[in-house]
Amino acid sequence: MFAERKIACEENLIILIDGLNEAEFHKPDYGETIVSFLCKTIERFPPWLKLVVTVRTTLQDITRPLPFHRISLDSLEESDAIDSDLQGYILHRLHSSQEIQNNVALNGKLDNAAFGKLSAHLKSLSRGSYLYLKLTLDLIEKGYLVLKSSSFK
Repeated sequence: MFAERKIACEENLIILIDGLNEAEFHKPDYGETIVSFLCKTIERFPPWLKLVVTVRTTLQDITRPLPFHRISLDSLEESDAIDSDLQGYILHRLHSSQEIQNNVALNGKLDNAAFGKLSAHLKSLSRGSYLYLKLTLDLIEKGYLVLKSSSFK
């Protein structure tokens, strides 16, 4: 597509492959899997084309032949950067949604301690999953998930 001028390479392009391990469960009867295709072609990718690939930790062996830098969300306690990003996302959602604030408020009062407890609780439950955080906060925002106390046990 680049050679045909259908895309410009002024900036890096990112291809996200989420759940590469799931593709292994649905291998084609003939032809290549996504992993085998990547193994054959990754060296020919232009430098402006970047890949972000997710895979379950228990099945990460399928990525061993690929020349990727690895980041593990399983060691969440050890990663201040991931923890900070999760905290930032939660706080952004809390502060930008009046519905979430109303659901978290105790007796109609916004309490920073309650926000802190909710944030810590959500980070713990999410185990590094932004999708979990998004869906949970969406449910709170839409009123489908109602917080009954601030103990968050």
